Amino acid sequence: MRVMDIPQIFKDPDFDLRHDSEEPKFRTGELFRFCVGRLFTICGFDGHGHAEFIVENNRTVRKTGMHGSIWIEPEFLKLVRRAGSANTRTRG
Repeated sequence: MRVMDIPQIFKDPDFDLRHDSEEPKFRTGELFRFCVGRLFTICGFDGHGHAEFIVENNRTVRKTGMHGSIWIEPEFLKLVRRAGSANTRTRG
């Protein structure tokens, strides 16, 4: 899945300053913003339908040192098929 957008609250560049003051190492807003446009594999869904993915499974995110999982509403995601997947191959 590709993260196409994020909840409005995380778009605020000052989100982490206001919400993560006790644990500044958890840069939640920055992490959400960095994930926009990137591809991830969904690990599962919670009872509210939020999709979970592990951020360090994306090579670019892993290089930043950010890690953990994100839970995000499916409306912010877009299904992306890999080239050559079973659903896109021409059978002959």
